[in-house]
Amino acid sequence: MGSVQILGHTMTTGTRPTSKRQSPREQVVITSGEVFSDGTVIDLVASADICRPDLLLWNRQRATVAPRIQHGGIVYEAPELRPSIGQAIRFPTEARPSSSAPGLFAEFAGLLQRYLGVEDMMARELSLWNGSTWLADVLPSPPPLVISGPAMAAATTLFNLLSCASRRALRLAGISRGVLAALPMHLRPTLLINQPDLTRGMSHLLRACNHRGLCVPGKGGAILDWVGSKAVFLGMDSSASAWSDVALWVSLPPARSGLDILDEPTMTQIAQDFLPRFMGFRLDWLRKARESCHPGRRFADSDLVHNLLACVQHEPELIQSVTPLLYSQGQEATERGMRDPNVAVLEVLWNPAHQAGELPVKEITEYLNVLLRTRGETYEYTEEEVGRNLRNHGFYRHRKGSGMVLRFSSDTNQLLHRLVHKRGLDLPPVQGCCHCAKSESDVPGSSAGYVGSVGF
Repeated sequence: MGSVQILGHTMTTGTRPTSKRQSPREQVVITSGEVFSDGTVIDLVASADICRPDLLLWNRQRATVAPRIQHGGIVYEAPELRPSIGQAIRFPTEARPSSSAPGLFAEFAGLLQRYLGVEDMMARELSLWNGSTWLADVLPSPPPLVISGPAMAAATTLFNLLSCASRRALRLAGISRGVLAALPMHLRPTLLINQPDLTRGMSHLLRACNHRGLCVPGKGGAILDWVGSKAVFLGMDSSASAWSDVALWVSLPPARSGLDILDEPTMTQIAQDFLPRFMGFRLDWLRKARESCHPGRRFADSDLVHNLLACVQHEPELIQSVTPLLYSQGQEATERGMRDPNVAVLEVLWNPAHQAGELPVKEITEYLNVLLRTRGETYEYTEEEVGRNLRNHGFYRHRKGSGMVLRFSSDTNQLLHRLVHKRGLDLPPVQGCCHCAKSESDVPGSSAGYVGSVGF
């Protein structure tokens, strides 16, 4: 199995050895890609057989395409794919050098503006993320992309475009832990997940497993490696908060008329143009990374910003143009956190927990929506959604008359204080409250939260 030292991390490849042999001396390895210590790269490219891609061997000077490739005394073959997978994933036909990485990224940003109608800043962010998919196997933590917005049509168009330019893109819906376990993740596909009802638990799992070396336990003692590029459309769902501080966020505008139509023939043309050039970008990046005098350069404290800038670390022009965009993500993440209903509901409960014996869920809902509106949130949460939110936090509600109420028992107040402490919220302690006194003694000084209490 090959490896390469990039960005200060040793990255392993996705080989799958078999016992198949052509001669007593010949060792055959089934591989989805190799990056060797001598700079040689093996990758998958399209072939006439959708169930068996060809292999591309690049020796830092030229590329060779064949069904079987020998390197270092080992024969390599591509994995056999299910027909449905072979039809769903677009592979480049070749590696085509691009005259300019900034030009390539700008061209794809132009397509995003043409077919989605997004502004220039968002188009550049999305184009940068698309470029990062071509390095997902060598980055410590491939940056996730979270898409929000009121219309699934716009997200579908975006995913269709990304499927023509991202590395081994696979458009999905209806995913679960079991579904992912059955996918050929050894391909390191770029997962484009169009699922507004994705559960919070699944979001947390996808986030947690996206670090090199972390695996997911499977059935029968299997260990699953799900590290790779992931884009998720979550609509207006609150489970998006699971990605708040780790993902590149974009909020798509509603689909509008007057844009060019992205039909299947157009997508085929885009893929034939961009996939070979992004493959060329990948190979050029790997060459420059190996020759670089600063392989362990750190760009920022944020893993998201670091990994995205690492994708263009050899392109000063691109770094200069995208750095302001990426650092604005930090401010946006803080603002998103303030609009997170899972956090804001704790603020809503703080004063009543110290003053009242109970509070109807209907009133909690009204207070929550008022608070979020002051912070720029336009979505109105329903009483049922807030009830589920309280339940997910562990608050037990009681029926009273025609509605539900939350009673502030000692256990309820203890849970509230524990959650506020866990979130690091800077809410004022109340004199005479034993739980507040305990929190102050546990953590000297004030916490570094960003929100204050809400009065009624």
